[in-house]
This record gives sequence, structure tokens and C-alpha cells, in this order.
Amino acid sequence: MKKVRTILLGLFIAIVWSAQAAGPKYVFYIIGDGMGVNQVNGTELFYGELAGKNGPEPLLFSQFPYSTFVSTSSANRGITDSAAAGTALACGVKANNNTVGVGADSVPVSSIATAARQKGIPVGIVTSGEIDDATPAAFFAHQTNRDNRYEIGLDMLSADFAFYAGDRFMQPTREGKESLYDLLPRHGYTLATGTEEYWSKAGDADKMVIFPKRDIPYAIDRKPGDMCLADLTRCAVDFLSRRGEGFFLMIEGAKIDWAGETNHQ
Repeated sequence: MKKVRTILLGLFIAIVWSAQAAGPKYVFYIIGDGMGVNQVNGTELFYGELAGKNGPEPLLFSQFPYSTFVSTSSANRGITDSAAAGTALACGVKANNNTVGVGADSVPVSSIATAARQKGIPVGIVTSGEIDDATPAAFFAHQTNRDNRYEIGLDMLSADFAFYAGDRFMQPTREGKESLYDLLPRHGYTLATGTEEYWSKAGDADKMVIFPKRDIPYAIDRKPGDMCLADLTRCAVDFLSRRGEGFFLMIEGAKIDWAGETNHQ
């Protein structure tokens, strides 16, 4: 009996070690662009008022058992921008403002999403802003100017991630260049306009891009039928899960920053 227990204990330890060595199967990298402590506190106070409380109503993520802070300052400015901050978050290096996926020396750097893709892990990028904006671009693009939207779109296709979703390309073509929309199917992507079309096409697709029928609105302006970040996230989880290998998914709430910029005065 003692021998059996020893064997079982050994098997248990081996299973635990194997699980630890394999690492997490599902990685959700959630970014609130422009979301600092003040934005979180303001939101909790707002929900406290709605609940009739004299004080804040904690958000779910602020109650997680572990928390920390990360510095997203840029290499060349006292105040960062989304491009440098996104590069810090995605690639772990300090970058100059206005640059995505390159270090302070303008040399391309790889992101955590690219590292996952190189290991054969399906990768998804979801944002409530434009898919070629600075924060999502930091995970797949390498540009010294965040306004090189067409080139960022080309980098997006070259990155070969399994799933992209967000508002449409801001610069789908340049003079004398092919449209990014024409290049999508040639890179193996199936385009869905809206989540309803996603559900009808996903089963036959190898890789997917979802764009909304209309721009994704602020939550306070949302009307029935409008697409929201949660809709895109559900589609991403569904599509990436079909591969059965785990996945890496970046989800950006872009409109926190937009609202802050609109109301900073």
C-alpha cells in the first residue's frame, strides 16, 4: 500500500510540474487606453451614486487578489502618448512618442503577441477604436510614425495573427497602392461586417477580420443593434477557441482615452 501511495504521489507531482511547465493556456491582455487611477476611481464613485451608496462601488477588476503598476513613460518626452505607451505594454521597451513597435533607436522590436504567434499560439487583437490605431498597432506593427496607417495595415497582414476586430482601416489605400480590403483575402482573411455576419462565416474561415457596420459608439450613446467591445470579444473567444490550443487575446477599450481627450478642457 505504501508503494502504491508513493507511485500516486509521484504521478501527482509529475502532473503538477507538467502543468506549470506548460504555462497558462488562455491569456487575456486587457488594456484601458488612457485609464489611470483617477478614471477608475471616478467610475467607481459614479456606480456608487447609482447604487445609492455614500462612496464608491468597486469594479470587478479592482477587487482581484493581485495588482501592480506599470510605467508607460516614453523615451523622449515627459508625457507619453498611446504609441509609446502601447509599445511599452506590448514590447516591454521604452519608445519615442509617435512610434509603434520600434525602440528609441527606431529598430523594430517584437511584441508578446508576436512571441505567442511564433510558438504556434493563435493570437487575436480586439479594440473599440480603429484596428490600425496606435495601441493595437504596437502589437503587430513597426512604424516610426503612428500616422502611417496604410503601412500599419500592411504590417497587420504580415503579422499573420488569427483574428482582428475593431473599427475600419483609416487609410485603406495610398496612391498607386493596392487596397488593404483587396489584400485581406489574398492573405487568407475572411472579412465580416458586423457580428451577425461573423457567425455565418466563422465556421469556414481560417483567419478573420471583423469591422462594424457603423462606428462603435460610446456606451452612453449605444442604441439597440450597435456593436460593442463585448460583442467583438465574444467573437474572438469563439474563433480562437475553435483551434483548441489555447490563445493570446489583446482587448483594448480605446474610448476611455477618447473621452478624456474630448473633455480635458
